[in-house]
Amino acid sequence: MGGGTASELWLRIVCDCLGKPLKIAAHADSSYGAALLGLVGLGFFMETKDVLANVGQSHREMQPDKDNHAIYSGLFEKYRDIHARLAPVYHGDWS
Repeated sequence: MGGGTASELWLRIVCDCLGKPLKIAAHADSSYGAALLGLVGLGFFMETKDVLANVGQSHREMQPDKDNHAIYSGLFEKYRDIHARLAPVYHGDWS
């Protein structure tokens, strides 16, 4: 239970990749999240942010490492370049 939030390393990678503070909920398993989304789907709340504001859920916050974010951003640019160069292969343009 807990998925990615069970790993401090994964949380650090996500936070640094996004370059944004990350709020980690005390109740972070997928069934809890599904139940909260179900409340929105059933009309008890209009938006997911309304659910989170009303459940009184405690959390901790992780701040991104700016140096790591710069590294990940540079790697993402390389990925985008490779993806663009391989696009003809992905789309079946074999000419």
